[in-house]
Amino acid sequence: MSPRTLFRSFKAATGHAPYEWLLRERVRLAKDMLETTSMSIDQIAFEAGLGAADTMRHHFQRVVGTTPLAYRKAFRGRAPGGSPCGSEFGSHSRTISGGSSI
Repeated sequence: MSPRTLFRSFKAATGHAPYEWLLRERVRLAKDMLETTSMSIDQIAFEAGLGAADTMRHHFQRVVGTTPLAYRKAFRGRAPGGSPCGSEFGSHSRTISGGSSI
């Protein structure tokens, strides 16, 4: 398969170019770590494969629409019903190939 065909097939299957898909997966991982750990932003950036905290902040803001710190504060401020207090930052479920949600 040629690189161009692979790129087009990947984009058709995921909705994103390979690099954008990878960034979004790294941001998703960072979101999970912000929700479940007390690691620093620097540690999360490194563990998620985003390198430095500045890089993570840039991509996180672009993909999620808020900063990592604001996301963490909103998530920790969840009401007992489970929704974030004051705002929504998207779904926390993932869709696997085949269309089912996990």
